[in-house]
Amino acid sequence: MTDWHKIIAQKKIHLTPFLRQAQGIILSEISNNTSKDILYIANSDVEMENIAAEMQFFAPEKKVLKFPSWGVHLYENANILPENLAQRLNTLLELKNNKNQCITICSLSGILSKIPPLVNSFKKNIKISVNDNIPPLKLVEKLLELGFERVSSVMEAGELALRGGVLDIFPPEELNPVRLDFFGDEIE
Repeated sequence: MTDWHKIIAQKKIHLTPFLRQAQGIILSEISNNTSKDILYIANSDVEMENIAAEMQFFAPEKKVLKFPSWGVHLYENANILPENLAQRLNTLLELKNNKNQCITICSLSGILSKIPPLVNSFKKNIKISVNDNIPPLKLVEKLLELGFERVSSVMEAGELALRGGVLDIFPPEELNPVRLDFFGDEIE
């Protein structure tokens, strides 16, 4: 067994900063020599994106997940970027449900930031399909319990609006809102 394989066989591998140009290839080599999940913490969201792109080049068959920061600085009076929220939630869902090796690349600020309450209630997910029968008001009630906010017009993740038989929902893990049309209690 070579020294490289002995290092990879350890439970945790801590890599100190190495040449920027070598990060992607070293990470892909590590992933090819272990079946364990890998967490790589990049200095910034830009570096996270670059390394994820390199991983797609060096190891396109590997499952690479990105966990970005919120996209706003602490104490900044700005809304969280919806695409970052969606990416964070999708990554957490994938990590929860995936049985194969995952390579998660996150930024330092991304891993240090809090996880929203919706993530803590994955077990309360609501799955609905066309032709399901559920009263719209009951669905709204369940969504409000999950932390959605009722508004007159959906603009941001985590919002919902009910107007007659039309329910607009903006799930945090999606980039765009979803519209449900009801005919009575049936989803069309």
